[in-house]
Amino acid sequence: MAENPKESAGRSKLQLQLCPPAAKREMARALENGAKEYGAWNWRKGGIKLMTYVGAMQRHLDAIADGEDIDRESGFSHLGHILAGAAVVVDAFHASMVHDDRPGSDPHGAHNVGVSEMLNRSRDRELRGSNKAQNVRFPQSDDEILEHGE
Repeated sequence: MAENPKESAGRSKLQLQLCPPAAKREMARALENGAKEYGAWNWRKGGIKLMTYVGAMQRHLDAIADGEDIDRESGFSHLGHILAGAAVVVDAFHASMVHDDRPGSDPHGAHNVGVSEMLNRSRDRELRGSNKAQNVRFPQSDDEILEHGE
């Protein structure tokens, strides 16, 4: 039996079916909870401070480490909140709506250039149909960012 041309075309695209449905549901619950409190897609309207989200995700990780699975405030899983926070940060970087307030970060956004470049390369690979995993290495210093043009 001949292969359906859709099969070969589909293999060259990003394999979104590999995202676990249970993880997407937990993330969606947390995002819905956030939308009720702050408005849907609020990070695209006003931007975000990166460390606010790093802190929130860290608090959820710490709660898990302390043996708590469900966030007492929202009633949803801490893991869902972590996934939602990470998704917001990635989307905000894609939308150029991140204020990089990491300690020691370049006020001119050198760290943003590194992350933005990484996200752009990922988007470019997707557009070219290359879904092969690549090792992504974040620059370790501002000098490395400037030296390699990342």
